[in-house]
Order: sequence, then structure tokens, then C-alpha cells
Amino acid sequence: MRIYDQTTFNRDLALINQIKAEKQELALQVLFNYYLPLTQQSIAAYKISFCEQADLLQEALLVCYLCALSFDEKQHFPFGVYFRRCLINRLISLTRYDNAEKRAYYKTCSLDRLIELNSSFLKESDDYATDCFSVEEITQLKFCLNELNTILSPTESFIFFHFILKQVSLNDFCRKHDISHSAVYGACRRCKDKLHRLLEEQTG
Repeated sequence: MRIYDQTTFNRDLALINQIKAEKQELALQVLFNYYLPLTQQSIAAYKISFCEQADLLQEALLVCYLCALSFDEKQHFPFGVYFRRCLINRLISLTRYDNAEKRAYYKTCSLDRLIELNSSFLKESDDYATDCFSVEEITQLKFCLNELNTILSPTESFIFFHFILKQVSLNDFCRKHDISHSAVYGACRRCKDKLHRLLEEQTG
């Protein structure tokens, strides 16, 4: 970490005073660029699914601006330390919001509802799904499917999406894909167990 000294303090303060004097565009970018490595290191420590890297950098830029406006030089407290603390607090808030959103998504998810959603998309009319599901629930269920797919093996994923969700005949499925009944039964059990654990872990 950079060693803060009086020279650094004075340089930051000069930029901060320009920002406070509403000459912020260039001064803010210079100040932010100076602490960009610190910013990137802080962002890398958090996984926030609904924010891209560019979004988080914009959040950090806003935090930097607000910190500059509220910075009190009389405390002789390094701006970099103050900025990092505020940035971490913002990242924690975003993480909590992200986790709350995920929990809401998982609470609407169940195997029966996933099967119903898949069935609705197989109907001839594209409007059928939106008649049975809200746009929000469709988004939530698709999110659950994507998350589940990350923990299924390739064989489990194939059987889940092509047999369980489609509710096809076991005999027809086994004959078409040259797979035994016992293999399908075993994969189905593992898929359902993994879905159950996923929902338990995420909803507490």
C-alpha cells in the first residue's frame, strides 16, 4: 500500500479543493485515477452479480466524488484511507442488496414451477407463458435454472433439461438416447437433490 505523506496529502487536497470549487471534471478524474489500483483491488474482493466491472467503477467514481465533497482537511486524515473505507461500505451495501435479490429469486423457485414454465414455452402461442407467469417470475425462474446448471454434471444437465423438464416418456427417452432406465433414475435423483440443496442454501 502506498505510504501517505504530507506531499501526497497536499496533492490530494489541491485536487479536492478544485472539485469543491465545481471545477470537478478533470480534477475528479485525476484524483480517481491516482487511486484506481486501490479501487480495482477493493472491487475484486466482492462478487456482485447484477453489476458489471464498468458499473462498479462508475459507483466507485461517484463514491470518490462524494468523499471529495465531504473530506475535512482539518482532521489530517489521508484521503485514500477515507475513500477506501467509504468504497468498501458501498460495496458491502451492494453485496447485501445482491444477496437479497438472489434470495427473492430462489424463493419463487420449485421443480413444479420450473416444469410449468418450460411447458408454457413449448406451447404454440408465445403469449402463453406471460399469461401464466409474470415477467418477474419468468426472470427469477430462469435465474434459478442457470444457477442449477452450474452445479449439474453434463449428464445430469442433459437429463434435467431434456427429460425432467419436458416430462417425456421414460421408455421413449431411453430408447431415443440409448440410456438405461437405472441411469435416468439415478441422474434424476441427483438433479432433484442438488436443486433441493441449492434452494436450502440460498433461502436459509
